[in-house]
Amino acid sequence: MYPLTCYAGFPNPLRVGKFEIVGFSCAAQDTSTAIELAVVDDQTLLPTDNFGKQLINGDDYKVKVLHRKGIATYGVQVDSLAFTEPIKVRHGISVHSKNIKGGSLCVYVR
Repeated sequence: MYPLTCYAGFPNPLRVGKFEIVGFSCAAQDTSTAIELAVVDDQTLLPTDNFGKQLINGDDYKVKVLHRKGIATYGVQVDSLAFTEPIKVRHGISVHSKNIKGGSLCVYVR
């Protein structure tokens, strides 16, 4: 299990291709407001694309592999590394997020 990263090694939760998601983690930017995270198996991605997209609205897509809403408390990360089964992705993932701190979202794959 390792986080998706870009060429330079920084966390980049957007990727094209087939793989399995085993967990995610992120931190809230403002702890007094709600957060939302939607990870989508994006069928509009082309095999020649390098990365997925940052979506404006996650509700327009058919295959949501993860949709989490909640209120974060101070200093606590929102995460889940205990899926009962890995989530299989066919096309690649794009992400829709609100109130997520930049660079803190990690998607773990195997």
